[in-house]
Amino acid sequence: MPEYSYLGLPEYMPSVAKRAIEAPTSRILDMDEEVHPTHISHLALVTGNFDEVANWWQIVLNAKPSLDASGMRFMTFDNEHHKVVIFEGKGIKSRSGPHFESPGLHHIAFSYAGFQQLAVTYLRLKGKGILPWRAINHGTSFALDYHDPDFNTCELQCSCFPGPEGEKGPLNEWLATGAFNRNPIGVLFDIEEAISAYQAGCDIKDILSPYVMKVGEHTEAELKKLKMDPVPLPPQKTGQ
Repeated sequence: MPEYSYLGLPEYMPSVAKRAIEAPTSRILDMDEEVHPTHISHLALVTGNFDEVANWWQIVLNAKPSLDASGMRFMTFDNEHHKVVIFEGKGIKSRSGPHFESPGLHHIAFSYAGFQQLAVTYLRLKGKGILPWRAINHGTSFALDYHDPDFNTCELQCSCFPGPEGEKGPLNEWLATGAFNRNPIGVLFDIEEAISAYQAGCDIKDILSPYVMKVGEHTEAELKKLKMDPVPLPPQKTGQ
């Protein structure tokens, strides 16, 4: 296995992550009154391997075709007419592996209502022989990353801080600690172990919470794997 695949990090990521500590602390902002899109409508991919790629996305997303023609498939899983579109481009070459040799879309992510739904999806796909190349706690979300047959990355995720208020309160509290800046990539975890503990009755917050997993507070061994120098934690306030 190539080293970056074992670590769960593309080769360029450690240097990017190292610079994040110098940025302002991340947080979810309140929206202003400017006009914004309401949501992402759809993803469109072109491939020289049409049947395999189109079938893969349909299975992974549990989607249904809204238009299925030769060399063109529109599919949906919500109230959009099409959420993913696959076009055939004869003669287009796929990546030779999970490397990013050229600029372009890095990945697309789809959210689930919670960890239970994410776990059910993982088990459904595992039964069809589709496994993620990594499971990672980003601090903001728990994510499973998959490669389609063309080595496009599809991320299936759920929030680490679910809540009716748009998650802003609990998530912003965690972001205010600076943990996301210290590690904006995340910490790998074992999805099978997490599912087993969850099925045994453990609260997911006690298994994978960014606080429990200490996202942003790597051990020295983990930092060596990430090829990053240790970043000192901000000074703690002491009593007067």
